[in-house]
Amino acid sequence: MIERRDVGPHDVRLDILYCGICHSDLNFTGGEFGPLPTSPLVLSHEVVGRLTETGTEVTRHQVGDLVGIGCVVNSCRDCENCRAAQEQYCGTATDRAPRSRSSASAASAAWATSA
Repeated sequence: MIERRDVGPHDVRLDILYCGICHSDLNFTGGEFGPLPTSPLVLSHEVVGRLTETGTEVTRHQVGDLVGIGCVVNSCRDCENCRAAQEQYCGTATDRAPRSRSSASAASAAWATSA
């Protein structure tokens, strides 16, 4: 079992129902982004699931909602990259897929931040 941190005030927790595997997942497992991290390695960075818990400040979603989460979370939505619809290059984004062309990291989580 993977241990998770507690849901924060702006977070949601979900049961993942479906996920997408893309070519960057294949690159990651092939070691093209560097050495593989230790287990568990959970592939996929685009998921659909049903909310099971919401933080105290979440207003757009409620428990039971069906939601989708893309490959970038926690982007600021205000920097030059975000305003240009390039959230994957936001300096504050939490990347769950490669965020820059020269480096990569990956992690999958069953929680995300909601506005």
